[in-house]
Amino acid sequence: MGLSEEDNINEQFFQEYMTGLTGLNSSYILNPYTQNQFLKNVNMNPMFQNRDEVEKMVYNPKSNEVGLRRLSQHLYNTQTPYKRLLHYFSDMLTWDYDIIPINATGEEMKSKKFQTDSDMVWNFFNRFNHKKEFRKILLGMMQEDGQYVYWRDGIDYDTLQLMSSDYSLIDADSELGYLYSFNMLYFQQLGVDISGFAPEFKKYYRNLINWQSNKSQYAPMDARVENKAGQWCYWQQLPPEKAWIFKFSEQFAGLVPPFLGIFIDVGEIDSYKQLQKTKTQLEVYKMIFATIPRNAAGTGKNGNTRDDFALSADSLGKFSKLINSNLPNGVKFNMIPSESITAVDFAATENKTDIIGSTMKNFYRASGADQALFNSEKPNASTMKASTRIDSAFMEDVYPQFERFCEYHINRMTKKYKFKIKFVGTIFDQEERKAEAITLAQNGIITTKLASSQGLNPKQLVQNMDLMKSFGFPDILTPIQTANTLSKENGRPTQKEVDTAGEVTRDAGSNLER
Repeated sequence: MGLSEEDNINEQFFQEYMTGLTGLNSSYILNPYTQNQFLKNVNMNPMFQNRDEVEKMVYNPKSNEVGLRRLSQHLYNTQTPYKRLLHYFSDMLTWDYDIIPINATGEEMKSKKFQTDSDMVWNFFNRFNHKKEFRKILLGMMQEDGQYVYWRDGIDYDTLQLMSSDYSLIDADSELGYLYSFNMLYFQQLGVDISGFAPEFKKYYRNLINWQSNKSQYAPMDARVENKAGQWCYWQQLPPEKAWIFKFSEQFAGLVPPFLGIFIDVGEIDSYKQLQKTKTQLEVYKMIFATIPRNAAGTGKNGNTRDDFALSADSLGKFSKLINSNLPNGVKFNMIPSESITAVDFAATENKTDIIGSTMKNFYRASGADQALFNSEKPNASTMKASTRIDSAFMEDVYPQFERFCEYHINRMTKKYKFKIKFVGTIFDQEERKAEAITLAQNGIITTKLASSQGLNPKQLVQNMDLMKSFGFPDILTPIQTANTLSKENGRPTQKEVDTAGEVTRDAGSNLER
């Protein structure tokens, strides 16, 4: 989005304004270190809370969005199980896509106009690395529920810039999804360089300066009233074609981390680790109690007299010290006035519960993910397959809002023909989709699935085939025979998918000679 000469505010103006505002030299403020700090502040503001505080926030998410967001960042950085869980869900989508024309007939698809418009689709995906950008956004959605982004038109590539959640606020809904405003006070922080944002932000910032100097520009119908401290004029409603918010839970405007329900469980993992450590240490400890002898009857001393011991306290201390000095670590010797000698063993022989193991089972059970996918020693193939299907369906629900985003930008560029984008696939169904596409192709049914199952779009598939033809393939290849005729092994071909019993047989190699 270009700016007119009138709208373009040069860097010197902002540096002078920052100098006057802070009383500091802006060249000192705007340095790589401060810029790095503010880049990290966009999505790295972890905060630790004790159990009581966590419970208060979890049970009242509406009033604790910022605290829960920072708590999620803290757990992501400090608890590997939570981090792996988020990556498991956010990384499973493959972002393959099918392109479907929605207003063109078969005859029209042969026309030059259609080819010109379809080229816009390819150009969009060539300039915009959707897999990289959407994976980055989806991980943030799994952490915080929502990710505020701003479209950046580049020279060679287009990107989505992450915006600070602390300075962004949902304020409207539309057919494209939620809209948000940005608090321009963000640029009045020491060290923030507005040049790191889209050029039009300079125009937005100038509006802020004009509001402060020209009170006549106050427009009650357009005022942002979210900030109750009287700073409504600092909020800039961003244009829908540029500013997007991707939310995991689109049914409500609040930002609630998707795995809010396990925050308490995750936060207690460290406590259970300490308990497990203490339990293990106690199991190697042993304490020996010995009887202090009394004076026997007939020795001139009454054995029944109080404190009538045969050894003095000083002698007992010396003996105990001597004995303890020769005992191994973990064994303690004590002497008490008793009628018997006993040994106390702290090993809980009747209770061998693995505290950490039980905690992790509860953690994965509460998260809805199958623990066998992470660290189970005895995975069940059938159960794991069913679990991954459920998890895939859980995550594929986010595809539609990313489809809307791509369709919006693509169909703004085309002139006559419009296209629908359909994202498909997870890491668990790649082979299945490939097999299905090849089977359809062998039966004469050619669809865009043939390309998307390979992680390509139709034009890329054609270009790859043309490239191989330019190298002389497939003419220089020997005719390909079937796998069964080339195989020297007896029996039927190996199946790709088997049940749990089949996995055990395959691992043991029981059928190799059959």
